[in-house]
Amino acid sequence: MRSRDEHLVGIKADVLRDPGQKRSRAECNSSHRYSSLQRGTMEDNQQKCHISRSARAQLNFPVSRIERFLREGNFSQRLSASAPVFLAGVLEYLTADVLDLSGKEAQASGRKRITPEHVSWAVENNKHLRKIFKTDSKSSVAEPSKPDEN
Repeated sequence: MRSRDEHLVGIKADVLRDPGQKRSRAECNSSHRYSSLQRGTMEDNQQKCHISRSARAQLNFPVSRIERFLREGNFSQRLSASAPVFLAGVLEYLTADVLDLSGKEAQASGRKRITPEHVSWAVENNKHLRKIFKTDSKSSVAEPSKPDEN
């Protein structure tokens, strides 16, 4: 915990900084808020720090990349700002669930590494995942019929 004097020195250092100078990642991520003792406008106090949408949503999956894929796929004419965030959250949840079950399958078979077989067994043994990943027996493309041999 910093003393009051150290806190004020930190504030003065932030005020004296060149406005064009970039802040370090640690400074951007710190939860330091300027106190009411500091003079100046809000624009002077705020430093521009880039925080990714994935970090803001506390996700590991890339929200911007998912948005790009949704836009390039032409699935709809309009796309809300929350759609890629929600989809990234769903994909991350499904991935974590499959990996968790696959890890348990690997551990049950006495292995330390997850193999594709473990993933397959995990999906087959879980009724909800089996329903999500089931393959449809109907083909979207009609198969040509075989000619008769008469």
